[in-house]
Amino acid sequence: MNASRCLVVALPAEARPIIRRFGLQRLQAPHPLPIHAGGDFALILSGVGKTRASRATALLARLNEHPAPLWINFGIAGHHSLPLGQAATARQITDVEQARTWTVEPVAFDDIPVVECRTVESPVSRYPDNAIYDMEAAGVATALPPGHALRILKIVSDNAASSTQRINARFVRELCEARLDALESIAFEDPA
Repeated sequence: MNASRCLVVALPAEARPIIRRFGLQRLQAPHPLPIHAGGDFALILSGVGKTRASRATALLARLNEHPAPLWINFGIAGHHSLPLGQAATARQITDVEQARTWTVEPVAFDDIPVVECRTVESPVSRYPDNAIYDMEAAGVATALPPGHALRILKIVSDNAASSTQRINARFVRELCEARLDALESIAFEDPA
């Protein structure tokens, strides 16, 4: 595999729209996690949480032969006030439990706000800062050596007005399908 774009995605409902859009095929070699690849893309399905995301990122990095791929962590996240379905990208990732921070270089787009991403151990219902709250970004950042290009693209699935209780596979798939344009823009860094 020689993918110039490596995606780390936690949930099958987040991955399915990407797999369809880019025509990715499941690799048949025995791997501990599902990996899909095709063209410029490789996608690994990590499962939920930063530990799983870190392991998945390390596995895909070992298997991919491209010397300098762009890494993208795509999925859902919470935010205090951004509306459901809004895409957001991160300029900084903070592991809330470990108090560790990584700076990433987001690409500026007219309709995608740039905020901090705070990685938490479990879903939260309070969002005290102008940040997106996820469970995987810090795991991806941890597994990559310094100097690797990393982008975070999250779709708001819950906020102060709509709790995590309404999140189900169909809802997540619909949110992600609706923002594949943002993923393509991030993947090919074509700012609007």
